[in-house]
Amino acid sequence: MSGWLRRNAIALGAVVVLVPASLFVTFSSDWLSYWQQRASSPVAVERGADVGFGGAEWRVTEVQRIRSTELPADAGAPPGTDAVVVSVEVSPGEATPPSCLLALEETREGAPTRSWSADTGAGIDLSLGLDVPQFCDSEATGDYTMQAVFVVPADTGDALRLNVEVVDELPRYLSVTL
Repeated sequence: MSGWLRRNAIALGAVVVLVPASLFVTFSSDWLSYWQQRASSPVAVERGADVGFGGAEWRVTEVQRIRSTELPADAGAPPGTDAVVVSVEVSPGEATPPSCLLALEETREGAPTRSWSADTGAGIDLSLGLDVPQFCDSEATGDYTMQAVFVVPADTGDALRLNVEVVDELPRYLSVTL
C-alpha cells in the first residue's frame, strides 16, 4: 500500500488542494452575489427628512396606528392585530420612477428584530378609504404620495422603521425612523 501512496502522492496532493479550492471559489461567488442582491446596508434617515435615494426624493409625512379595537369588524384582520399606515411623499425627478419594496421593522432592546411587508389588499379590507397608491408607482410621471398599510401584532412597540428597497440600489436600502 505504501508503494501505491508514493506513486500517487502528487495526484492525491492535487486533489486535497484543488477540491477545497474549487468549492471555496464556487460558493464564495454564489455567496457574494447573494449578499449583493440582499438589502444589507441601511441608509438611516430621521422621519420628516427629505432624502435622495434610487433616483427619487423620499419623505415620510405621517404615521398612523389604528388599534385592533378601532378596526372594522368585517375587515378580515386577524384578531390581536393593529394597522400601521405610513404616508410617504415620492418625487421621482427626471429619471424613471423607481419600483420598490416596503417593509416595516421593529427593533426592541433584548428582543429579536421583527419585520412586516406592506399589505397590498390580500384578503384584508381595512376600509380605510385610501385613494392614493399603496405601493411605489413605477409609472408615475410626477410627484405622488403613497400610503403603505402594515398589519402588525397588537404588541408591536413604537420603535419602528420603514425600510425602502430599490432594486438598482441594492445592497443599500433606505431606513427611515418613524
